[in-house]
Amino acid sequence: MPEKPKSQLYRDKTIYGRKACLAFFEQHPRALKRIFFNQATSDLFKSVSRFCAKEKKPYRIVSDDELIKLSKSQHHEGVCMVVRLWPIDQYEDYLKKTQPIRACILALEGIENPHNLGAILRSAAHFGVDAVLMKDAHLLQSGAALRTAEGGGSKVLPLNCKHLPTALGDFKAKFDYKIVTTSSHGGKNLYKHRLPERCIFVLGNEAKGLSKAAIEAGDTQIAIPGTGAVESLNVATATALVLAEYWKAFRG
Repeated sequence: MPEKPKSQLYRDKTIYGRKACLAFFEQHPRALKRIFFNQATSDLFKSVSRFCAKEKKPYRIVSDDELIKLSKSQHHEGVCMVVRLWPIDQYEDYLKKTQPIRACILALEGIENPHNLGAILRSAAHFGVDAVLMKDAHLLQSGAALRTAEGGGSKVLPLNCKHLPTALGDFKAKFDYKIVTTSSHGGKNLYKHRLPERCIFVLGNEAKGLSKAAIEAGDTQIAIPGTGAVESLNVATATALVLAEYWKAFRG
């Protein structure tokens, strides 16, 4: 099969939400194709409007009803923009680097809810995570995920992998990452266990948890202690607690 032209690997995406749109424009202004906003947010996006006028890119004040249709969401926050997204890197390409950018990566298995993914991105950006590794990393670029991330989606690198346990093993072999899996049913106490500085935290779907293969790829397993009144924390909440403890240990 002939290789696709590079231009066909890029795709258009509609994103919405004030902070998500401003953060994306700040990071990637040339990727903006067109923007729509209501009267209430027009002042906030004056610099974007000036850029669009200079670059001859469409921009327009529209009604809230039009924004709902354009964004396909009631939660547009008065703005949506169409952007050209670049291809998501395969983790193998990341491993070709001579050294990791930072020491902490997240790996997600079976997590598809865009609001959870957005909240995870927000925490990842706040605590300086370099990348999020998952089988369907394009889910991190959905409109709902990027809006919930409040700009965090532009700060963290998404990485695709076909088989998560294999990818975890490759990270261990290449850069000596330690794999830290999480569980609500057992594991070392997060607040008492010494975390490795170069690590990948692996989190799974709240209903099913991590697969056996993902657990077996790990070096150690941790749990977040609590009263036991509920079976587990929301995965986004658990991620924030784990990353906060990592920050406290190595960057706080």
